[in-house]
Amino acid sequence: MREPPKLADATIMAALEANYGIPISALSFLPIGADAASSGYRVQAVDGAAYFLKVRARHGLSPRSLLVPRYLHDAGVHHILPALPTNARALWVPVNDFALSLFPFVEGRRAADAGLSSQQWIELGSTVKQIQASQLPSDLRPIVPRESFTPTRREVLTQLEAEIGRPAYSDAVQGELAEFWNSRREEIRALVDRADRLARQLRVESSALVLCHADLHA
Repeated sequence: MREPPKLADATIMAALEANYGIPISALSFLPIGADAASSGYRVQAVDGAAYFLKVRARHGLSPRSLLVPRYLHDAGVHHILPALPTNARALWVPVNDFALSLFPFVEGRRAADAGLSSQQWIELGSTVKQIQASQLPSDLRPIVPRESFTPTRREVLTQLEAEIGRPAYSDAVQGELAEFWNSRREEIRALVDRADRLARQLRVESSALVLCHADLHA
């Protein structure tokens, strides 16, 4: 989120001090991130410690996004950075229409910008292996979605295929997209058909399901 949420700094600081017992000296909004439903802050504590605060719209909060990393870290997957617990051992704090979750602040650069050494690639692979080998407890298994092998937003391609055949477009960008699509129509259809076939094949197979990461890219 590039703009701060509609939540006063004083309200945020009061909620953090009341729920985490951390006296705060400064709160700084960070105009970073691609999640339109979340905002980030740097929290500076009186004792000099720094924290990262995530403020998310409550209607979009997924408890598993906080509960599963906390479990994995406690189970020994130490490269996962989980949310810090409140004084009541909760992993988020509801404040008005938002949910607040607090993390240690890590000074560093994205791996996409800094690159990884050979040893760091090994550590990354080892961590992913630990995640996939982890067995969730009975209270967490029901809240983690199971892969259906149905491509996300597959229907959009069918709709676009029908729309792209219009004879003319008033918008230049639409016209350029239609021209490109039509020039690669057979190639695109072949890719979509292959993805559909593979999805059908995976749906009928009985392979074991394992816990998988999300957004492992940057």
